[in-house]
Amino acid sequence: MIESPYAGDIKANMAYLKIAMYDSIMRGEAPIASHKLYTDVLDDNDPEQRRLGIELGLSWLKVCDLVAFYTDLGMSPGMAACLGELKSLRFRVPFEMRKVREDVLSSIG
Repeated sequence: MIESPYAGDIKANMAYLKIAMYDSIMRGEAPIASHKLYTDVLDDNDPEQRRLGIELGLSWLKVCDLVAFYTDLGMSPGMAACLGELKSLRFRVPFEMRKVREDVLSSIG
């Protein structure tokens, strides 16, 4: 599962997510990014739909093998909340902090 910033400069953050997803794939992983998946369907500006999207995203923690926090752009409040869930041991999933590999960054036109 990939965690990266969403709110704020959404266009730039979604471009970064593509790079992070590619980086993950090049590491031999099959990543999911719930903040991309659910924001395509739910309205992140509607508090109830946002809450639902967050809960749906957290449900992936029950089945994923690793949560990769891509932090080149910093740690968003949503990312911090997910990290808090992992550290509270509500979900026993390994996690790691990542920066996009230089060769991946340079391969993206």
